[in-house]
Amino acid sequence: MSVRRTRRGALCALLPSWCLVLACGALLMVACADGGASEDASPPTETADVAPSGGQEEEAAVDPAAENETDDTTSNSAVVDIAELDARFPTEQYNSEAGSVKAIVLDAITAGGPLPAEVADVMTPDFAGEDFTARELDDLGSPSGLSIESWRAAADELDGPAWIAAFDAWLAEFDEVESTEIHTWELQLLDAPDGQLALEVKEALWVVGREADGSRREDRMELVFEVVRPSDGPPADWLIRAVRAEEGRTVRSDGTAFTDVSSAWLPGGQDQAGSEIY
Repeated sequence: MSVRRTRRGALCALLPSWCLVLACGALLMVACADGGASEDASPPTETADVAPSGGQEEEAAVDPAAENETDDTTSNSAVVDIAELDARFPTEQYNSEAGSVKAIVLDAITAGGPLPAEVADVMTPDFAGEDFTARELDDLGSPSGLSIESWRAAADELDGPAWIAAFDAWLAEFDEVESTEIHTWELQLLDAPDGQLALEVKEALWVVGREADGSRREDRMELVFEVVRPSDGPPADWLIRAVRAEEGRTVRSDGTAFTDVSSAWLPGGQDQAGSEIY
């Protein structure tokens, strides 16, 4: 009988039995290694997130309507914060309350003086004011035919009656007050004794008019008021404790050098009155 063997069969026939055992073991190890690699190479299976036990809530999807509602709440909170800031820094409110006592002085300037008698009723017993008629001036030259003088700083050394007389004398330097501009420039709370409120108000002031010799004149300054009232008093109890000028200057000219078109071509602003001197 002839026996036909494949090449693999012939090789196996030539090998001892223990070699066959080793070969089979090696093939088995390779097969196991291939199976492990295949398992490791497979992509991970996606799993759904499951809420943990114990009553914890799952994360909810964002609702656009709820998101808008949150934005509105944030906006309202910002408004509340601004109101809180206004309560902590009430300078605007205090300035509004003191407006009527300042107006006695400011209205007199607009009218060209003199101060009314009632001004004495809104001045503190320790009032101190600057004498505008005794101010020292620095000549800044005469560019383009204009005479410009700056005011030097001066002490607040006049009591109430003396200041009223000096203030009226300053206004009397104008033969006619043609226009004024007044703008609240700066507000600041001042240190004050217990039970008192003190506020410093800087009013940017422009006064334009004519002098007795016909020349045109502009006085520009920061008119500074110090006003006080009892902290537990009503808003109408504000009184003037001091008045002075800062950054003052006087400009004079023999006449108008240019045609004033500011009111026709420019929006209203703080330099409208000042433009008339030029």
